[in-house]
Amino acid sequence: MGSQLIAIVDDEPDILELVGINLKKAGFKVKGFPDVESFYRSLQTESPDLVILDLMLPDVDGFEVCKHLKGS
Repeated sequence: MGSQLIAIVDDEPDILELVGINLKKAGFKVKGFPDVESFYRSLQTESPDLVILDLMLPDVDGFEVCKHLKGS
């Protein structure tokens, strides 16, 4: 079993880096996304095991992203 993929969606670069570093230290594979569109594009090729999502994103409300993921 390989390491599980965690996607982080946050428009704050410092948060992406801090959370990513700590999750990598814990043995997870991590991909960070600064916006919802890049995250949605990534879903075409791979599905994360967990998504850490900022609810106050500038382009799309985080709750809308949750609804999108639930409907997929």
